[in-house]
This record gives sequence, C-alpha cells and structure tokens, in this order.
Amino acid sequence: MEQLDLSAMDHAAKDDLIRFLLAENAELKSRITALEVRLAKDLELGAFLVT
Repeated sequence: MEQLDLSAMDHAAKDDLIRFLLAENAELKSRITALEVRLAKDLELGAFLVT
C-alpha cells in the first residue's frame, strides 16, 4: 500500500481527512456488526434445520 505524502496539506485539510477516515471507520464497523448479526442468525437457523 502506497503511503500518502501529507506534508503539503495544511492543518485544516489534515483535520478534514482525519474526520473523514473516522467516519469511514465507523461506517465499516457498523456494516461488520450487521453482517455478524446476519451470520449469527443464519447459523442459528442452520443449527435448527440440522437437528
């Protein structure tokens, strides 16, 4: 993965980037949680069908 050169960015732009990345991180965590819930339900259903 290529590293970005942030030296040309001013402090405000870096703050904006950090806020954007934190929001993206929160969104991805939310999506992972939703997928984990779906998977748990699917596994419960699968166990129910097997027995």
